[in-house]
Amino acid sequence: EPLYFLHGVLVPAYVVIHPDQITAAAVIAERNAEVARVMLEQMTTERFMDEADAAVLHADVDGAGQSRRLLSVVMPSLRSGRVVVVEVTCPSTGHRHLLPVPPELSRCDEAVAWTYGVDVKFYHPAVER
Repeated sequence: EPLYFLHGVLVPAYVVIHPDQITAAAVIAERNAEVARVMLEQMTTERFMDEADAAVLHADVDGAGQSRRLLSVVMPSLRSGRVVVVEVTCPSTGHRHLLPVPPELSRCDEAVAWTYGVDVKFYHPAVER
């Protein structure tokens, strides 16, 4: 029987052959953190967070009037114990983006500032687009 690897990680065959069959439940139940990470990449963060019914940790509105949410899903295989993303919407395209952030962040503004490598105290954009 053939072996399947993605990014050097041995994964179940369906993860490579039928990534559309990966479920959030399977990712959450996966005990090996590297396998779970690869499954999540194949599945896409967007589909994972939707399927996993992510908890909303915080919600606000950015300077352009777009809503933001800080979302979390429990992941026992990860050292941190959860996956956390900040959900932002591009004001020009309306596309939703989920940006991974450290699990210790608790507010949307902190999370967005972190994605720019800036402390929230110094993140005050004049214009957000």
